[in-house]
Amino acid sequence: MAATSKAIGYRRDVHAHYDDLVGLLIASASLHTALSSYKARELKTFSVVDFPGNLMNYFFPVATLMTEVSIDQDPWPNELVARQVEPEHWEGSGWGTLTLASIKVAVQEELRVSYGRKHSLTNPAFERVVCQMMGSLFLRFFESRLSKLKAHYGETKALWPDIWQFADAVRNAIGHNDCFQITRKGFVSATWREITLTPESHGRQWFGFDPACLAPGDVLLLIDDLHTYSPELMT
Repeated sequence: MAATSKAIGYRRDVHAHYDDLVGLLIASASLHTALSSYKARELKTFSVVDFPGNLMNYFFPVATLMTEVSIDQDPWPNELVARQVEPEHWEGSGWGTLTLASIKVAVQEELRVSYGRKHSLTNPAFERVVCQMMGSLFLRFFESRLSKLKAHYGETKALWPDIWQFADAVRNAIGHNDCFQITRKGFVSATWREITLTPESHGRQWFGFDPACLAPGDVLLLIDDLHTYSPELMT
């Protein structure tokens, strides 16, 4: 079955989180390189950094990006391209013969750092690093839009659209030890795509490959959906 995928373009003058996204890609690529070299393994040039998710996978070709980051040039390009690939079509992403460089590497034979869909991160410290990277991206995106969000939809969160109530719950979780804090009086539920938060979600981890959590690719998908839903808040 052919992969269901599409190209997604990001531009600095359009996407509010553009610079932070570029920073995330550089940090992810650097982390991959550092882990790969931990035991003096031979490094191979990688072409793609991938962010797997429960709802959507994202692939970013970053070879050009990394070569452009130098003291002699503007460190940020003006445009990035990603490919969205649905989880059931994990294989055959549409990038042809490019090698996918997941953040997945055997640091030691008995300790495999696994960072792919349907895999657990067997290194708690590594999982924490990835969670902090994705959480920081989302938190900076949300906070940069907050004043416009309140001006547009009002101060009362219960009157915000469902997707923004969901985003607010994620933002609060990131700021409270990565656990959902569903304590608002009268809160019933907030749904984004296939994930619904209820008062029973209180205390649950927001990040991970459990279907009720957001994996790395899902964080990027949520930001894209917020851009689409409220473009007037992104300028």
